[in-house]
Amino acid sequence: MKNLHISEARNHDLSSPSLPTTSLRKRGAARLSFAHSPITSQLFESIRNCSQTSQHLNALILIQFLREQSLCTTNKQINGWTIVPWREQGDLFFRELTSRTPDEFRSLLFGFQSSCKPDTQRRTDISFLTLNVACMPWYRRNHSRLRMQRISYELSKFQADIVALQEVWDSSAQCLLRSDGYSYYNIGHRPFCLFGSDGLVTLSRFPIVHREKLTFSSSFGIEHGVRKGALYSEIVTPSGTIGLFNVHLISSSTFIPHRWAEEIRSKQIRELRDWVSKRSRFGVLPIVMGDLNIDERNRLYQSEVSSDWSDLYRIHNQKSFGATFDPDSNSLARHCTKDKLRLDYILAHKTNPSFAFKCRRVFTRATENGSHLSDHFGVLATLRKGAFGEY
Repeated sequence: MKNLHISEARNHDLSSPSLPTTSLRKRGAARLSFAHSPITSQLFESIRNCSQTSQHLNALILIQFLREQSLCTTNKQINGWTIVPWREQGDLFFRELTSRTPDEFRSLLFGFQSSCKPDTQRRTDISFLTLNVACMPWYRRNHSRLRMQRISYELSKFQADIVALQEVWDSSAQCLLRSDGYSYYNIGHRPFCLFGSDGLVTLSRFPIVHREKLTFSSSFGIEHGVRKGALYSEIVTPSGTIGLFNVHLISSSTFIPHRWAEEIRSKQIRELRDWVSKRSRFGVLPIVMGDLNIDERNRLYQSEVSSDWSDLYRIHNQKSFGATFDPDSNSLARHCTKDKLRLDYILAHKTNPSFAFKCRRVFTRATENGSHLSDHFGVLATLRKGAFGEY
């Protein structure tokens, strides 16, 4: 940022009166304006020229700052620069830029030199955590905000790179989680939704360059009102791009017959599989994680889950059942069943060579007052992958 010369910024104004632009101004002096597609090629060449002139990739650094602010609605000051965000258009622009200059971009974003080609110079371990936090809307009075403060603190200790949360319906809890060391996030805001969102929140220490959401066509009752579904986040990490699917299927505790819930869940998992398949592409590692509400002993697990996906917890814990919903040890889980169930998963597709070298349950211990932080336990996995693009 500091090395970008004012004169260079003045010489690279690509604004167009007919297109939305994003501008950077240095205390009212120089200005760097980027017009969006269809002049991406022209912009790309100008950025390359600017970075070569300054002998640093300063222009790409500016783009990264823009991306960080792409969801803001007002101008923000960063190191003396006023950043005028462009919201959703930033995702598409940032995605294309990173695909055109992967080595240059990664060298800036993750702090390693693009000239260091050996795999040993690159980070290859990425950690994932999923947790249903049971952060219900305000009227449920289940101490959501107090629990979320503690959950946020515990998350900081696990230091997971990517976190998928379910049932985060409290807006203040969403803000709390976003501010706790995770610069990038994806929240499942839905139109015509009972609580404003589907409760899904994805947090990442790495840039989320593309977002999509799925609302299940089959649902019932309050589950239909909250528009449950899946949240897709395309995340650029030092060792490759990850397609992260944060999922929450219909539960069996929503005052509907168990058989109906099973039928709806079967339709939802098939809809999810089709949705994931359509978004799979070369160079992007798909990971599905979340609360599937399908126990490992259920027929749906055998027919729809384990047939195509590697269950990372089961691979590394052959002798432990690993219940994530356990009424025996967790008092918050006693509201709907007496059975121990494994409902929460981190799944990697069987066709890629990436593997987890450790996977365990988290949030299993009660707090000082004897209560757990959620009715579910979480799952934490660390994946070790090959170099960028080798899957």
